[in-house]
Amino acid sequence: MVIFLYGPDTYRSRQKLQALKKKFIREKDKKGLSISYLEGAGLTCEKFRQSALTAGFFSKKRLIIIENLLGNSLRNQAQNTLVQEITSFAKKKSQDKDNIVIFWEEDFDKNRLTSAKRALYELLKKQKYAQEFKLLTPGEVRLWIKRLSQSQGLNIAQPALEYMALTYGNNLWSIKNEFDKLLAYSANKNNLITLKDVKTLSRVNLCENIWNLVDAIGLKNRKMALKLLADQIKSETDPSWLISMLARQYKIILKVKFGIRNQPLSSARLAKMLGLHPFVCQKALRQEKNYSLIQLKKIYRELLKIDLLRKTTRIEPEVLLDLLIVKN
Repeated sequence: MVIFLYGPDTYRSRQKLQALKKKFIREKDKKGLSISYLEGAGLTCEKFRQSALTAGFFSKKRLIIIENLLGNSLRNQAQNTLVQEITSFAKKKSQDKDNIVIFWEEDFDKNRLTSAKRALYELLKKQKYAQEFKLLTPGEVRLWIKRLSQSQGLNIAQPALEYMALTYGNNLWSIKNEFDKLLAYSANKNNLITLKDVKTLSRVNLCENIWNLVDAIGLKNRKMALKLLADQIKSETDPSWLISMLARQYKIILKVKFGIRNQPLSSARLAKMLGLHPFVCQKALRQEKNYSLIQLKKIYRELLKIDLLRKTTRIEPEVLLDLLIVKN
């Protein structure tokens, strides 16, 4: 059996993957010793054969999970040979009910696939158990929040639900993180989530605005970057907080840039290695493509200098931030 889980909504695809793993352990392999995890970026034909052709220790059935084979940036002959071999393997296993192969992919650019990867993608998306996880619409996000609250034994007031949907959009990772805090907070109350509760525990999604600002700077869209900065100032965002958040984001992008310098890694593996939230790492991976290492170091140093000038001079920090945008 071949299962294909893919799309930009990595929260729901991860939940589905976890559910399939638990089901396999519960029904086929109680010790979980017949499960193989393969990372596409570092996978070789030899490693694949060792996992795919080795019988399970305590079970005749095996679960093989291959992550980010299509989405990694490798375009060499070794990768093409590997993908072609896995494509042949997938064709055989699509009718095999005793063994399960799960392909899990984050969002990837389908127009940039090599011919070998495109052939595999075309095969996988036609599978009976292929499932694409698109980002939820605003209406679907509201329904998802309501169902999440019910699953946690909570009731959420409509104003609180609307506030969360507008604040976090379709970032389900952040919504779930907020619900974890709300669950602990409501333990000593009547299990009703009010608008006041959400505002008390949730900071308006300023992180999203910071990401948009970093995107605009990286894309050399100075007009948009200056507007986004002006919007932050008008909303009375504390300049010191703004500077620290920008510095933090550029530091994360730098870490990601260094992390993938020697070999391409999936955002899931990179997030684990760097100790980052999966969604934050995914965002940083997209942003680092817009910057050279020299640019990132320069901007990060300038932000540290701005923070020092803010503390030691009377120059308005927004003026310094404007200059940073214009110069970069």
